[in-house]
Amino acid sequence: GIKPDHWILKEAKKLKIKITTDIEIFSETNNCKLIGVTGTNGKTTFVYCLSEILNKYGYKTTTAGNIGLSPLDLEDIDKNYDYIIIELSSFQLEYLKYLDLDMSVITNIFEDHIDWHETFQNYYLAKIKILNFVKNKSNIFIGEVDERVVIDKKLKVNRINNKKYNLENFYDEFV
Repeated sequence: GIKPDHWILKEAKKLKIKITTDIEIFSETNNCKLIGVTGTNGKTTFVYCLSEILNKYGYKTTTAGNIGLSPLDLEDIDKNYDYIIIELSSFQLEYLKYLDLDMSVITNIFEDHIDWHETFQNYYLAKIKILNFVKNKSNIFIGEVDERVVIDKKLKVNRINNKKYNLENFYDEFV
């Protein structure tokens, strides 16, 4: 959550020190399938429920990221999990340059964290950055977004109706 204009980041850039995140390091060293989830509201609940549903249907999953545990703290990941579901905040996405996702979910995007991002555009651009990291572009799911959010029309986006969607139905689309 360090703001981009923080003196330590400015100094690192000036000294050409590479700035990376635990999420990037994990993605570069892991062989598990990753599902990235972001959004203004409902990220943690969605991540938790999706993990429970996938586990119910026989997949071994765990959660990490903004939900509380760094993925670097997961043990024996290649042996224990079919999927790791990573909750990503706008602060984490701001700094990500690389992430290898099998699927991305944006629960919703509405104005938030303007004190940190300075403008709504900066905020939503951090959020939709997750779309750049999905290998198979047909595995992009997006809920309700503010009318100011611009998403590349060339992307095949699966829309989620947040008022009516059911995670069991989401599972059916996913499998």
